[in-house]
Amino acid sequence: MSGKLLKNDKYFIPPEDTSENFKELFARLTAEGAGRPLDKDGYPDGPWTPETLATAIAGIQANTGGIDVRTVQVWFQDNDNGIANDNIRWLARIFGCDDPVAAAKWQKQLIASRDRLSAERRAKRRTTAFQDAPRSSETGDQIAPVNPIRQRHPSILAVGTSTMLTGANNIYVIILVWASWSILGMSAIVFGLADVTYMTEGKVEKQVGIFSSPAWTLEKLVLIPTYLIVTSKGVIAWCNHRCAFENQTGTETWETRVSAFSPAFYLVLAVSVFVIFGLQWYGTYLQPLLDGPNTDIEPNWIRVATNPIELMPPGLIIGISLYAGLYIGAVYWLCFSSLLLLYIAAHDLTRTGNEAKAAERTLYEVERHEVARVLITALYRSIICGALINTIIKVDALYFVSDAENFLAWIKHDIFAAFGFDSRGWNWLSDGQLASFTTIIFLLTITSVAYFGIYRIKLSIEAAEKRQLVSHAALITAPTFMIVSFGTLGMFRGFSLVFLASLVVGIWQLLSPSLRFSTRTERIS
Repeated sequence: MSGKLLKNDKYFIPPEDTSENFKELFARLTAEGAGRPLDKDGYPDGPWTPETLATAIAGIQANTGGIDVRTVQVWFQDNDNGIANDNIRWLARIFGCDDPVAAAKWQKQLIASRDRLSAERRAKRRTTAFQDAPRSSETGDQIAPVNPIRQRHPSILAVGTSTMLTGANNIYVIILVWASWSILGMSAIVFGLADVTYMTEGKVEKQVGIFSSPAWTLEKLVLIPTYLIVTSKGVIAWCNHRCAFENQTGTETWETRVSAFSPAFYLVLAVSVFVIFGLQWYGTYLQPLLDGPNTDIEPNWIRVATNPIELMPPGLIIGISLYAGLYIGAVYWLCFSSLLLLYIAAHDLTRTGNEAKAAERTLYEVERHEVARVLITALYRSIICGALINTIIKVDALYFVSDAENFLAWIKHDIFAAFGFDSRGWNWLSDGQLASFTTIIFLLTITSVAYFGIYRIKLSIEAAEKRQLVSHAALITAPTFMIVSFGTLGMFRGFSLVFLASLVVGIWQLLSPSLRFSTRTERIS
């Protein structure tokens, strides 16, 4: 047993750099019983079978979702199917005998072997396509493309956006969001906008600096990056899953599917540039700044050249407001684009299921059930995160038209007033409460698109499996509460209690979504 060791009372085979693809490596390890318990003589207790390996993976404490035995059977079969990232993680723990260092090394080897399998499949598909293609020299005629759809030129905007948000370097997008905000933060400090105050008509010194605005701190630095992580994780999971199906059946590539939605990507870009940036910047910042002290709009950290604040000349602050407006437009473009990609993944999942050949469909449906859960969870979390973002934006806007001295004091006064501990409470500085058009559109867009994607997947999976994938109540209860809470913000004394409850529910759902998915049967009947 040269090179073989015992680890945690299990048969351990150290990982080695080989040229084996996943199927070859997996077949060798399961035949030799890598990770199997030892018998009384110190030998592995036989080779792995689909049933014993599925039981071992399901017994891993961190694997709360279990695993379908048919998924494991696919690995044992001589086919071109690959393996999902989560399942590589569980296999690495099995072959690593529950040793963290050994598991990490095996995970690296398994991923490399899967990549080799994917490369072999692509090469095989190209060779088959070349051999099957009719030759013009044999017929004497010019041959038209067999599948014009696959000849579609990829959309630079659509494919580029997909690569940026879901590619290997997608973390740089979040770093860019933070870095761009830091320019605003440094500008606010340099020009004295970080801690701006002014005296209201009621003789209250009101804080309107950038660091006292949750819409410019909590939302931009925490919630927006969280939203991008949630959406990109779902799309990446689907792209990793569809590679095996794509290479095996010759279906359209992910880039081709994304390119088919090219008009939607251009629409998102146009809305972000002309509406979210252009119209909102002009109406909210540029026009009041040009009006100067004569404007009736309550000031914030950007509108510091308006009445009653004349901290700096309009020309300088207009430049800062232009950058801030571009930043808002770019951030929302990222949010809408990532949501669109997540919907395309949901749309793609249902289409590829229909395109699978009859002989392949049983195997494909097993893996599709698992990735469907990941996509639905990502879409659900995007709704929750979108509700949190828009709740923060609306509360922030309401604060600027209240007579409270700072944001935390405003929340405190409102809570005390609800329980009768503060008779003064708070009042509005202007006649009407500020309703943000952007927040309403943002919330409605995220909710409607995400639910459309959720129910597209849900209905497709349930039609194939003849069982409910996840209950309607689990999908709508928490989002409905948060959306109703959003609508009641500022409508009555004590709304802060609803606001805080909405935050708690939202954070809880982001960390641990209350979605209980049905599990597939453990054995094929």
